Amino acid sequence: MKNKRLTYLLFPLVALIWGYAIYKYVLADYEGQATAPPTVVTTLEAIDNGPVARDTFSLGRNYRDPFLGTVATAPFRPAMSEAAAPRPDVSTTNATSRPPMVEEPAVDWSRYHYNGLIQHSGTGNLVGILRIGSKAHYVNVGSTVEGTTVLTLTADSIRLRVAELSKTIGRH
Repeated sequence: MKNKRLTYLLFPLVALIWGYAIYKYVLADYEGQATAPPTVVTTLEAIDNGPVARDTFSLGRNYRDPFLGTVATAPFRPAMSEAAAPRPDVSTTNATSRPPMVEEPAVDWSRYHYNGLIQHSGTGNLVGILRIGSKAHYVNVGSTVEGTTVLTLTADSIRLRVAELSKTIGRH
């Protein structure tokens, strides 16, 4: 019987608190419309900083396409500003004073990743895991994959030769 008496006493108290909260929420919306804040007018002036120089950089887009899994191979073309003068033609300079330049083939070494070494416990054969682009290859010393020859294999690096150029690549 005592619990019922307490319940009958608390129900009106809860209704009173909720009624007050709703009343304050509703009045907060309507009271703001009666008096508006004063309006402040400001003017903006245009600032003239003179001519804007053209950007002279370009982005080296050498990242993997997340959908296709291929590496972007757009040719790198540095931007030339309008004020920069073009280089003189090599054919018009004195060709006898310098030896002819031989262009070495460009190799994109960022495509090559060495993932580690596997050693067979019974025979001791070494097999390296070489990733070229997005493809993984199992390679031995002397093997050739996609025009790349493996010269040496160690636990932490691999030495590769591509088109007469060689480079040691560390493990990733």
